Amino acid sequence: MSANVTGLLSLTTEATPVLFISFEMYRLISRICYYALFPCIGVIGILGNVTNIVILARQGFRKCSNILLFSLSVSDCLFLIGVNNIPIQLYLEYSKFRFSETLNSMCFVLYMICSCANDFGLFSSVIIPVLITDERILAIFYPFQAYVILTPRLTVIVLSCLYIVDGIFCLYAVPLSYQLQNVLINDVVVGVIGPSDMRKIHERSGVKQVIDQIVNYMTGVIPISLVTLGCIVIGLRIVQITNRRRQLTSSQVTASSKHGITKTTKTLLKICLLYIVFYGSTFIASFVLQSEILEGQLTTQSIIQRFHYLVLIINCVGNFLIYFGALHQFRKSSVVGQRQE
Repeated sequence: MSANVTGLLSLTTEATPVLFISFEMYRLISRICYYALFPCIGVIGILGNVTNIVILARQGFRKCSNILLFSLSVSDCLFLIGVNNIPIQLYLEYSKFRFSETLNSMCFVLYMICSCANDFGLFSSVIIPVLITDERILAIFYPFQAYVILTPRLTVIVLSCLYIVDGIFCLYAVPLSYQLQNVLINDVVVGVIGPSDMRKIHERSGVKQVIDQIVNYMTGVIPISLVTLGCIVIGLRIVQITNRRRQLTSSQVTASSKHGITKTTKTLLKICLLYIVFYGSTFIASFVLQSEILEGQLTTQSIIQRFHYLVLIINCVGNFLIYFGALHQFRKSSVVGQRQE
């Protein structure tokens, strides 16, 4: 989020050569995203994920899959709250904060909170599908040993470590990297968001570039590759188990071969596949942003970033729809089973 904001803020201060997309079109698309698409889809996603959180909390956390799904829903909620960053919208709309010093400071603090929620939710929701994939691989390949290794306590410890690392990075990337300066221009107090002294020192020394590179790998190509490879392995294993059951017996096991994949595995696999499609597309978009053809095209880069966030918001909505649909199907099948009895 902080890197994107830096790019967006430059729109208000830098002049660019011949643009693919005009500033007027950029402002129109930005307003549609910020004032219509992001809030509307975000509210649906927040309500849906909160519903999932309540349902999972009532079911309990005896299963590792429930803990992971609960954590994913919490992360999605944080991201959806943070991406609707009202202070930065005001900052861009009115060319910096133009209120009193107190209101400027309040807007800056709120901007920090939203940015931290955005980064924290986004980074954790990128890593959690990797844990989900690993959990399913162990559960499918080693069904008996997995329940000894994959305990709820271990899952909580791993997630806690993830959240601690995410928290440290968010602290470095947002509160420690930006500062607010109130400047008096034409008898008007103007709040300007700029890089902190620590960030300037780290940029000159190259520390920030190294940290950004590590984060890009840890939240980009590595998790996407691991989840993709894991889904392929799980899919091949399911096909192998199903074919083996069909070969062993006649019609009785053939009829039950539909249950070669559990409802939990189906749900988690769908979430991981959705993750591959949406996060994979945003990963490709990040390469497009770094291409030479878009060098100096700040408006085009910013619009691509808007659609980048729109895709991630839709992914958060898709996660809750998958789980909610699986839960509805489970209840429906349970009712049908009771009627048959």
